[in-house]
Amino acid sequence: MGPVRSWLNDGGKADTFTERPSEVSGVTIPSTLLMLAAQNGHMQIIELLLKRGAHINLQNSRGITALNAAAYCGRERVVEMLLQHGAEIGTALESSAQGGQERVVNLLLRGGAEIDQQGKDGCTALILAAAYNRPVVLQLLRAGADMTLRDAEGKTALQWSKEKGHAECVQAFRTYLGEVAAGRSKAPSAEAGGAGAAVGASATASAPSGGGGAEAEPSSGGAVPEEVVLAAERGDEMTLAWLDGGGSTRGSSASIRTAL
Repeated sequence: MGPVRSWLNDGGKADTFTERPSEVSGVTIPSTLLMLAAQNGHMQIIELLLKRGAHINLQNSRGITALNAAAYCGRERVVEMLLQHGAEIGTALESSAQGGQERVVNLLLRGGAEIDQQGKDGCTALILAAAYNRPVVLQLLRAGADMTLRDAEGKTALQWSKEKGHAECVQAFRTYLGEVAAGRSKAPSAEAGGAGAAVGASATASAPSGGGGAEAEPSSGGAVPEEVVLAAERGDEMTLAWLDGGGSTRGSSASIRTAL
């Protein structure tokens, strides 16, 4: 920490940019000392820079902040520290997903990050995770990420996975839909007037869309249409084909039947 402190003591400005290679592309990009310290997990230097006036939410020309740098590199303690000092979450969830940092993804979601936030290029955390073949795909799906959102190129997370040959990511979608199907089959039916168990079971099996209040929404898969759930139970490829074609997990049963 000595050289940093000495430089600051000699009049150096904490927010001065310096050109450094990107952790993602290797291309030289402008970074502040705070961004570099966050990227490498140097908490004492971060504390010093903040005390000396470094702006915690300062962005470089690519929109990267110190929190983005820490999130991408999986610096969990630094992420916690920056949040405690008032850092705005911004696109940090997308950075952590692109970096495949499961613990940081979880931390940011608990901290209120918007799971389906889309950047200028339309990318969500899920799309980035799928495009870069990161294991957080299943984690994001389980947390409620919308698998039907498209980026500026018109592609979904699943389409990126398939196009790039990311078999593990494609499998993550199958696993998630299978879990939804299992939850749907086990979920108890809510009965409106004390109807018998057989009636409840029938209501769960048919799962009509918008059917009043006769059945309870299953906690693990209420957003996925019944037809898609059944296809997932069968291991049917039409599930993935339906999603590829832009099917919405929030659509009506009638529209899903048409799509399938």
